[in-house]
Amino acid sequence: MNKRKRSVVFSVLSIILVSLSPAQANKGIMFYSNAFTASKGSRQKPRQKINSFNGIRLLPVHDPFQVVLIESTKNTVIVTFNIPVNPLSLNQKNILINGEPLTRANKIRFNKTGNLIEINTELSVGTKFTVEFTDLESYDGEKLTVTKFNSLLPWTSTEYPSIKTEENEE
Repeated sequence: MNKRKRSVVFSVLSIILVSLSPAQANKGIMFYSNAFTASKGSRQKPRQKINSFNGIRLLPVHDPFQVVLIESTKNTVIVTFNIPVNPLSLNQKNILINGEPLTRANKIRFNKTGNLIEINTELSVGTKFTVEFTDLESYDGEKLTVTKFNSLLPWTSTEYPSIKTEENEE
């Protein structure tokens, strides 16, 4: 309703309300105010809470925090997660390769979205290695579901099946 029509309706309503008893007038005012607010609100969709992490908008409901891919070369291990990693929960001490924590010489880099980390480390070609994460968390504080990955080989790519929750299978 435009402003002019609304003022005319209000004027007519006020004339009618003057002739009513106070209880009836109160009900009429409530009806009038609810008529305008209900018409606006009924068209809006319910909002879903959205988390913001490093400028990326993420839904709070997601699959469990997990590794989906590990790729390796002679000097690099690249780990891809299904959701962004909290960079404050990741350091050289909580990444173990073959049971040993990383040293200061090993560099860790994130991609822009935070779901991929690159670990620079020296690997022996043809020798299997293990990657383990301790106390690693996602952007919303969820712990990593599977933390140890065995029998990896340099120059290979290993994909891990996604663990789905019942809420997200739709």
